[in-house]
Amino acid sequence: MTRTLLVLLTGLAVLGAALPAAPQTSVDPQSLVGDWTGTWSGRVSMRGSENSGEYVLRITKVVRDRVHGRVEWTKKGSRNEPQVTELTINGDHMSGTATTPESHQLKIELTKAK
Repeated sequence: MTRTLLVLLTGLAVLGAALPAAPQTSVDPQSLVGDWTGTWSGRVSMRGSENSGEYVLRITKVVRDRVHGRVEWTKKGSRNEPQVTELTINGDHMSGTATTPESHQLKIELTKAK
């Protein structure tokens, strides 16, 4: 089962909408709650080289089409500025991209923590 999740990360809140992916499948919104851990890779500054590190998406609740939580990633720590993330959910895996405030694209790969 795959589904695309588009989120805007702002400080402690993750706001977003679950958008249908083809083919349309159902994802229990409450199955998203919890820690999703994995890696990020990409450039985080104009002068920077390719970097990578740990990435944690901590989803605390899902209400209708809004996902709430926090994101943390190494090299930068907790994010306080807005960050748009588009992730595709496939069972207990998520993958996709995050766009930093500086418009850099980061590749994200996550697995639901047990």
